[in-house]
Amino acid sequence: MNNVLQKYTFGFDFRALILFFVIMIPNLIWSFVPAPNDILRNNVDVSIFGLSVDLLSSVFRILMVAALCFIKNRNCGKIKITFWIVAVFISVLLYFIGWALYYMGWVKIFVVLILTISPCLAFFAYAVDRKNTIAALPCGLFTVFHFIYYIGNL
Repeated sequence: MNNVLQKYTFGFDFRALILFFVIMIPNLIWSFVPAPNDILRNNVDVSIFGLSVDLLSSVFRILMVAALCFIKNRNCGKIKITFWIVAVFISVLLYFIGWALYYMGWVKIFVVLILTISPCLAFFAYAVDRKNTIAALPCGLFTVFHFIYYIGNL
């Protein structure tokens, strides 16, 4: 356990913060400009064991972003174009396409799945590329609760 923790240091990863802000752009637009047939605003309170899934999702999102931005693996090296970085870009592109389809009125299940899963995949792929297994755990839990919340609101 101690050897694992020695791989990590506190530091600031500005690329992780940029990734977070890029993914938040459509969410900010959606906050101010509702989409036609906006089913994402239904906000049904989905609970597991008496705990709000939305709250759990928010907690793990904060932990995930904090871990991605402030915990660095000493062995990850400089950023290069790898399979995982390409997966980040594809996931973000898919996310933006999902938002475009959503604003065009497509509220099909696959569009909601794109909006739910693709940002999570982007964060997870970034964590894997940066060898940040500490960030991978809250990322996985964020993905699960984010998915449950949106599926529960369909």
